[in-house]
Amino acid sequence: MSSDSHTDARQRLRALPWRRLIAIISTATLLGYLIVALATNWRALGEYEWEISPEYLVASLLAYLLSLFFGALAWHRMVWSMDQRVQGQQGIKFFLQSTPARRIPGFVWYALGRLYLYEREGIAKSTVSVALSLELVTMIMGGMIAYAATAWQGTAEVAPLQQWWLLVPLAALIAVVIWPQGLYRVINWILVRRGEAPIRNQADRRHLLHWSLIQAGAWAFGGLFVFFLAAGIYPALGWDQIVSVIWSWAASGLVALAALIVPLGLGLKEATFAYLLSAFVPWPVAVLISLLARVCSIIGDCLGLLIAIFL
Repeated sequence: MSSDSHTDARQRLRALPWRRLIAIISTATLLGYLIVALATNWRALGEYEWEISPEYLVASLLAYLLSLFFGALAWHRMVWSMDQRVQGQQGIKFFLQSTPARRIPGFVWYALGRLYLYEREGIAKSTVSVALSLELVTMIMGGMIAYAATAWQGTAEVAPLQQWWLLVPLAALIAVVIWPQGLYRVINWILVRRGEAPIRNQADRRHLLHWSLIQAGAWAFGGLFVFFLAAGIYPALGWDQIVSVIWSWAASGLVALAALIVPLGLGLKEATFAYLLSAFVPWPVAVLISLLARVCSIIGDCLGLLIAIFL
């Protein structure tokens, strides 16, 4: 019986795609490292000054909801540029309804949620697929804008992350922004070969820059979310470090997006953010705040889902 169970487990392991297997190992390793670091420093955490501030925690929640709103606004404008049948309020509702699916490992569930919601309104799958690609591009560009705008308060801690190989995806993103019609040509070529109608309404550079700036607002409010969360429990983190926290949030998010091998940056983003934040707060505190940010962001997504019910 035991031998059969082991054989079955080995067969399931071999059936896993190598990318998913690496993602599972990477996520387990990174999260395990953070949990062990937190456990080994648990006594030390009690020696620090802690004080819960309800006002800061409420501000943290509001900042996260504003981050969701900016992301929803950018998303709706992308879909609207190609098909105007879904109005603004409904587009934001669809964004909030599908956002919790980002927490499920694998981008496919998040994408399927969007495809299903818009298909009910008669929006072509190709339109939503292009919008998902544009969302990823503008999300990264927005993160780069937020990172560059706050880099003057950064630290040398991020230097090891600034490797030459990051120029490769950066060059591809810049190429899409400079010549977005190239992306549409590739997609339309695929659509025509599949016997589907090509996309006629296409975004230009002005649209991509506009959407990227909106996404930069989402990144900024995301940084404010984690700053108010941290300051709400660790008062030693002062207002003079707010820009540094936003910078750390943007830098860690970009690293997680660049390493798409890890589903949704799970573990990688927390480890990177804790590493960067430790330049401003003690390491055990940085680890605790990083893990709390993940938990609170899930709560924020669920609250966004609740808000969507009333839209």
